[in-house]
Amino acid sequence: MNMTIQFAFFWIGENLNIPANLVKSIRYIYGNEATIYMLTNLSTNKLNDVDHVIQSDLPQDIMLARLKAYSLLKTDKPTCYIDADSLIIDKITIPQLNNNTAF
Repeated sequence: MNMTIQFAFFWIGENLNIPANLVKSIRYIYGNEATIYMLTNLSTNKLNDVDHVIQSDLPQDIMLARLKAYSLLKTDKPTCYIDADSLIIDKITIPQLNNNTAF
């Protein structure tokens, strides 16, 4: 099954070097086959080459901010929630799922 994948990452702050490297690695491996979401607060600049930016007024506590930001992405498509300090080095294989499967 040829299925597109979505990536979602959370980032707040002025320095966008770390998430920029993540996005570059996704684009290198997937090109435009992947959809990339940046989840952030209202004051962080938008990163180039992401498909969607979801900005929100987030709590000051970093873990609560991350949880709230993740909850704002509404989707029914396979989505990889990934730390911004990660790199994608190969395509991710997603197993065929049914109602009785979890991974």
